[in-house]
Amino acid sequence: MRLSELDGALQARAAAAAAAPSQLARGELVFWTTAGGAYIATNLCIDRCYTDRDAATVFTLTMGGALAISALASSHFHQGQAQLYNSAQVWGAWNGLWVNNGFAHDQQEGYVAVGAQLAGLAGGIGLWPLWHPTEGDVAFANSGLLWGALLGSWGQLAFGGHADIQTTVAISDVAMLAAAFATTQVKMSRGRTLLIESRRRARHADRRARRDLAARRSRRRHGVLVRHVDRPRARRDLDVEVGRGPAPAVTLVPMRTQDAWGLSLAFTKMKRALAIAPPAVGMTSWRATCLRCASCA
Repeated sequence: MRLSELDGALQARAAAAAAAPSQLARGELVFWTTAGGAYIATNLCIDRCYTDRDAATVFTLTMGGALAISALASSHFHQGQAQLYNSAQVWGAWNGLWVNNGFAHDQQEGYVAVGAQLAGLAGGIGLWPLWHPTEGDVAFANSGLLWGALLGSWGQLAFGGHADIQTTVAISDVAMLAAAFATTQVKMSRGRTLLIESRRRARHADRRARRDLAARRSRRRHGVLVRHVDRPRARRDLDVEVGRGPAPAVTLVPMRTQDAWGLSLAFTKMKRALAIAPPAVGMTSWRATCLRCASCA
């Protein structure tokens, strides 16, 4: 058998397995629908549950009803179908934050949040015959939603200094729709989605490593870096980080001023002197000042 024929047979087997009903998909749908029932009960109990018994009744009925309905209705669900319905509930609840400008604070906003979550589920049910996505398609759409929210928030903080929840939700919705449209043009599996996610995370880790390397080089050029750390008075100490190299000789010289007292540490091999004084009245952090000594001249 040729390699191309084997690859075609494997793809056909994978497609047949994805089209067949899945018990794993049923379990995932039951679990996440029950969790969604807890979120619904939370929004129903904002101003209506006056006692613990009322709250227990609402949570039991809501989560129990969600569990029973999802278990009975999902006997022949496919993997992509279950993923779509689970994600649709999250999409609806997420857009409910846009309507309420955040989480619900009163009972009226709680009803709006419940309606948004149920509307999202209804939208997912209506979208299944039209889109018929695989689990990879839904995962890629969720990835677009997540990265749209993160990048939208960071962009607002970078350019405006403030992130608005409604703007963040709107940007994430656009990113999710763009990702969903991309799945109609490119075949997307869950493995390919995870590969794209891993590449994004690797790039982020690489940028962070470069920033850390630049910071370490800057610390080595300056010799000694002092970090001011606010600590309780019972633990008055100072974090001092010394650059790489041979251990410097340390000279302790008592020093006293009119307002404070302390010690002067002279790092002779690094040509730096560090004056350390305990906090004055009303302060909770140590003060450290780099002094020019004879070795720096």
